[in-house]
Amino acid sequence: MKRVEIKKDEKTVQQFVTEAVIVIPLSQRGKLNWKRWFMGFQDFFARIAMDPELNNTDRRVFDYLLSVMDMDNYVSVPQKEIARKLGVSDRAVRKSLSKLKKKNILLVRKVGRYNAYLLNPEAVWKGSIKRYKNKLIEFNPDR
Repeated sequence: MKRVEIKKDEKTVQQFVTEAVIVIPLSQRGKLNWKRWFMGFQDFFARIAMDPELNNTDRRVFDYLLSVMDMDNYVSVPQKEIARKLGVSDRAVRKSLSKLKKKNILLVRKVGRYNAYLLNPEAVWKGSIKRYKNKLIEFNPDR
């Protein structure tokens, strides 16, 4: 684990990070090629790649959730939409979401009649550094 210090306006923000990768694709003219982004932690991706309990559908569901993730790691997408976009059954999506929750990759929250998902900020993050610490506590309140 590495300690990173970020200085801004004479204040220092300290953050502990496990080998993070940030990819910012630029065109030849220096403009962003992609508008959507997130920061991912390599240790996490290595762990799920080597997890024999996660199958291809589980990874595809996780990848789709990443692709539609909003700021602060929230994902609000119906299970039926995930199934339709991936060409799999609703049951397969439910099983994958259940596995991802069990593996502490995903937190499920009820919002009215629907589920809202929060991706583990120890795995990926999309948002400001100031809000990152609060989301870590929200995801793992016992720590």
